[in-house]
Amino acid sequence: MIRIEIISKNRKEKELVTLYFERFFIGSGNQSQLKIKAQIPPQFLKLSIKSNGVLVETIGNSPTTINGKKILGAKLCKIQDIIQIENHSLKIIDLDPNQTNSSMDLSSLYDNFYENNEEYAQILNAIDKELLYEDYNIDIKGSES
Repeated sequence: MIRIEIISKNRKEKELVTLYFERFFIGSGNQSQLKIKAQIPPQFLKLSIKSNGVLVETIGNSPTTINGKKILGAKLCKIQDIIQIENHSLKIIDLDPNQTNSSMDLSSLYDNFYENNEEYAQILNAIDKELLYEDYNIDIKGSES
């Protein structure tokens, strides 16, 4: 798990984002897990949660700035480090390598939530159905595509 505080120069408020991916991309495209409105490639940075920090890797020849220093390649970041992307500052607030999508038992967490929150049963069933269709590549009519 990584918690990032996003500060944009054109916004007054800060935004706090928590991600549970072990590895994820930051960029301007929809394929990035953290999408930033900026003149950057669709996948600009790859971040990997490690036991001793967050490995930030630039993709291609586009440098980024970490704690005021330009980098091209990879750098291990710690809590309180700041990644600068144009008018956006991303400050690493918290980090827990034991709480990522690959280390957590998501199935048990989902089952527990489902059992204890009956008011969400209808929406959770709809999500399950959509995920099943996507997972098995089945169209709405139920025939395989």
